[in-house]
Amino acid sequence: MKTSKESMMWYAKVNETWKSIGVEPCVWSSTPADFKIASIAVKALWKKEMRTKFPYKLKETSGNRDTWCHDGITFLINSSKGWAEIIHSLSHWVGYAKNFKRPHCAEHATLEYRMVKLVADKNWVEISNQELAKPKTVVNVVAKNYSKLLSRQENLNKRKKHYLSNIKRVENSLKKVKVKIKTYERKYNESKLKG
Repeated sequence: MKTSKESMMWYAKVNETWKSIGVEPCVWSSTPADFKIASIAVKALWKKEMRTKFPYKLKETSGNRDTWCHDGITFLINSSKGWAEIIHSLSHWVGYAKNFKRPHCAEHATLEYRMVKLVADKNWVEISNQELAKPKTVVNVVAKNYSKLLSRQENLNKRKKHYLSNIKRVENSLKKVKVKIKTYERKYNESKLKG
């Protein structure tokens, strides 16, 4: 099925808008996005178009995977493919939710244009670029897990000490009860009761 001239006009506007904010408009190799900022954008764009809260869990994916919801629960965002792919795929998903007649109809083209325009207006690409430029802090997983282990060991030692004191308390109580039982047996033994 051919894409209409009206659709092509809107897609040209989409590409112009992307270029105006320094984003490569090709969905196969666009300007990379920060996952956190892309998540904010996806939720806001969904809410604006669908007038409901974003109903899916968000998860970052990479490699050759597309931005899409395959299981109806988790919406995957491939931030490495970039802004153009994220917004294009999201617009298709919204079009799917709105029951558009076909994938690249004029409704879809205008929807994608509105989304791209909002991304440009909210300056999400620039914010994303700033986040990506920040140096990444590498977490030493071994040290982190070791500190958790030490903390857990401290807690276990405290519990052990508490249980040992409980055992001593019970042993002392048991000794007292044994003494009382002996006293009771001496005082009220069978020979004293009969005589």
